[in-house]
Amino acid sequence: MEETLPFTIQLYFPPMEVTILENSEGSFICEAEANPPAHITWSRIDLPWPQSAVREGAVLRLKEMTPDLNGLYQCEASNQHGSKQQQLCVYVAVASGNCTACWVLFSLLFILSVAAVAAAGYLYKSGTIQWSGDRQLVPTISLPPEEEQVL
Repeated sequence: MEETLPFTIQLYFPPMEVTILENSEGSFICEAEANPPAHITWSRIDLPWPQSAVREGAVLRLKEMTPDLNGLYQCEASNQHGSKQQQLCVYVAVASGNCTACWVLFSLLFILSVAAVAAAGYLYKSGTIQWSGDRQLVPTISLPPEEEQVL
């Protein structure tokens, strides 16, 4: 007589493929297939961890998109059978169209220039400043084209 016995096979393995996915804008999730489930840690390679980056388990959240976030980040998935890493390169460029300080400085310089021209015009009309109408002619010599030297 044949007897069938129930059994369960439990396979244990280290993290296989580690994947970094963009969870939402400025948020990345690190995933790995492993048994038992992998413990996920985020680190930054060759630079100190920036204040505007937050590690929450498998999630890396970039709070403010500033150039200090630029660099290489590493997600490591590990369990008692092994570990595997994946890297994420972050590059935040400064938007040239959004420079409030530049526009304020430009506006101030423009207003000062207009005020200086208006003040000079007022002083000229009131007689405080006078332009001399005398002009002196400066003698010049014109050479025929064949005698001109090309530099």
